[in-house]
Amino acid sequence: ADHHKNLKAWMEIKDPEQIFTILLWQNMTSLLKSNQSIFANGFFFEKVGFDAELDGADQVLEGTLTPLYQQDEYLDFQSELKDFILALRYPKDDDGNRMEPMQWQFDADDYKSVFKRTRETTSCGPSGLYMSHWKAACQSDSLSRIHSFLIWSAFSLGFGYPRWERSWHCMLQKKKYPYCDKMRIIQLFEGDFNGALKFLIGRKMMQQVVATNQLDDNMFGSIPGRTAQEALITLHSLVDNHRLTLRNMMVVLNDAEGCYDRIRPNHLAMVLRRLGCPVPMSVGLCRILRRMKHHIRTSAGISSGYIQWNSTSEPFITILEGMIMEILANIGGIGQGGGFGPFGWFAVMLILLFCYKQYASGSKAIDSLGIMCVI
Repeated sequence: ADHHKNLKAWMEIKDPEQIFTILLWQNMTSLLKSNQSIFANGFFFEKVGFDAELDGADQVLEGTLTPLYQQDEYLDFQSELKDFILALRYPKDDDGNRMEPMQWQFDADDYKSVFKRTRETTSCGPSGLYMSHWKAACQSDSLSRIHSFLIWSAFSLGFGYPRWERSWHCMLQKKKYPYCDKMRIIQLFEGDFNGALKFLIGRKMMQQVVATNQLDDNMFGSIPGRTAQEALITLHSLVDNHRLTLRNMMVVLNDAEGCYDRIRPNHLAMVLRRLGCPVPMSVGLCRILRRMKHHIRTSAGISSGYIQWNSTSEPFITILEGMIMEILANIGGIGQGGGFGPFGWFAVMLILLFCYKQYASGSKAIDSLGIMCVI
């Protein structure tokens, strides 16, 4: 933005507590971006619940929910919402049968396969357990069995341990100068929690989606056998074809800014269940994300204050001696840095691409020279 070019309009802050207070507030606004979602409030939210645990969530996935897009609050985007809800239904095979839920386990061998290959320098969450601890347990069969059982129990029964419910927001500088509103948030989760989800959701669920052919031709990221280079070659060939045939073409490059912050946990649970994630696993993950206490981590240390979800319509802030100690707000987001994040965004994009194709085909635009382009 232009205001970032005027350095005199900015104040340099060096006091750690003041930095934490400003970043806590700034990050809260980022996590509130998902409040515009139908998964955050309104009739649809009341049907599916905080953690997509209500009967309405099952009805949406099965395609039996009463046409809620006819509610007055949705009249402005009734047709779009109708297609969105239809896209949330369980996918069917050629015979009309629903895809079976993912069959999974997490035993000692799975534990070792996750943590043996993870680099020892990988940062972990705030409990004080480092990746070295998780890797060291791989040297013992009995320790591996104990850790794998703890992970299996949590995700098979749908609960989380207290140490899983805290995370650090590591603030990375994006611009030439460290503007407080232009920092990249990398969220550090607890090592075993994140590693297990990277295996169960990032790897096992992706394998199931590939095996059942639930992919979209326009998706390339995090998909086995596909690379970013293929997307570039496809775009390059398309542009060359229009250039050689002297046809008009318009290319719009959209950056999904703050995409992880705009996903509500119950939204994530719904799209994961749609692709075969077991209900206890999806609901348990949703509850852990919702109960998460978000602390700030900078070179100055760790903030004592934190941000946490609350159903309140307005943020409730506790201040002690001029410092923010607690912010309770109706935040969302799934955290950039989670091993489950790339697949979660992939599952959301499957729905968005379906809806996009319903409304974008045949769009027309006119540039400043009056040349019409058909998309």
